[in-house]
Amino acid sequence: MQAPTPQVLAAAATGIDGFIRRYKLCPDSFFGTLGFAPETAGQPMSRMDLDLYCRMMELGAERSGDVNFGLAYGQAFTPEMLGLIGYIAINSPDLGTAAQNLATYFPWHQQGTVTGCRQQGGLTWMSYRIAPERVHLRDQDALVTLGMFSNVLRHAAGADWTPELIELEQPETGSRQEIEAAFGAPVRFGRPANALVFRSEDGVRAMPGADATLQQLLLCNLRALSLRENGPSLTEEVAEVIRLHLRDAELDLDRLSDRMGLPRWTLQRRLQECGTSFARLVEETRREQACRYLEGSRLSISHIAAELGYSEPSAFVRAFRRWENTSPSHYRKAFNALRH
Repeated sequence: MQAPTPQVLAAAATGIDGFIRRYKLCPDSFFGTLGFAPETAGQPMSRMDLDLYCRMMELGAERSGDVNFGLAYGQAFTPEMLGLIGYIAINSPDLGTAAQNLATYFPWHQQGTVTGCRQQGGLTWMSYRIAPERVHLRDQDALVTLGMFSNVLRHAAGADWTPELIELEQPETGSRQEIEAAFGAPVRFGRPANALVFRSEDGVRAMPGADATLQQLLLCNLRALSLRENGPSLTEEVAEVIRLHLRDAELDLDRLSDRMGLPRWTLQRRLQECGTSFARLVEETRREQACRYLEGSRLSISHIAAELGYSEPSAFVRAFRRWENTSPSHYRKAFNALRH
C-alpha cells in the first residue's frame, strides 16, 4: 500500500504569485505546469501537496535561471506569512522558546518532515529535514525554510541579528557566497540535516508583543487541522538520533535509550522485533552519511572520518571499502566525474 502524499499548509506559498512576477515569469504558464491554483497560496487553513510545493521552488529556480530562487524567497518571507506556525513563534515569550516551538510544532504545519532543537557547547541547532523517501527534490525548499526560521528569530533579536552557522544537506553548487551573504554566516554543505545554528545565549531575547493567550488559541487551531501524521517508526526515530550524534564517540545503546526515554532492554527488544539492531543502524547511517559527505562537500577524508565517529581515518577507509568496494577518494573522484 502506497504511503499518502505528505501535505503542507498553503500559507507556505504566501506571496509566490507576486514573487515569480519579479522574475518576469508568466504566472499562467508557471502555475499551469504545476497544475496549481495560485489563489490557494497563502490560505492559512488550506493544504497542498508537499512534493508540489517543493517542485514549485525548483521550477522557480529553473524558469528564472536563478539557482538562489529559494534563498531569495525565504529571505523575503516574514513570520506572519507562515500563517499559524509563524504567529505561534512570534507570540512565544522569547527567541529560544520560539525556536523550540518551531521545532515542536512544525510537523503540524508540514508532514513528511523531521525538525529538532538541541543545545551543545553554547550553541543551539534548529534542524530541518524532509524525509528523502517522501520528497526527492528539496534543495530550494531547505533554503526557503531556513530563511523563514532566520526571520522569525530576527523578529526578537533585530534585523541585524545573524546566526553563527548554516548547515545544508545539499552538495555545494557554487552558491556559497550568496548564501553566506544572505544569512550573514558561514555555510557547510553535505551535512546530515539542514540547520540554523545560533548562540544559546541569544535565546533570552524577548519576543516583542508576545501574547500567550493568542498563542494558545493558535495552537488549538493548528491542532484542529489534524495535519500531523503519526510519528516516525522506531527505526526512523533511532536513525535520526544516530544521524545527529554520529560525531559523539560516547553515543552507545545506553545513552541512546536515555535520549529516547526508553529502558535499554526495551529499546533493544523493540529494535530486534523490527529486524534490526543499534549496531546495524549505526552502520547503515554511517554509510549513508559517508556517501553524502563525499558527494556534497569538500571535507578531507580525515575530517569525514571524525564526523562519522571514527577515531582513525584508516578505520573509516576500511569500512568504506567494505560498503562500496572502493576507497573514499576513488568514490569521490568517480562521482565528480559523473556529475560533470
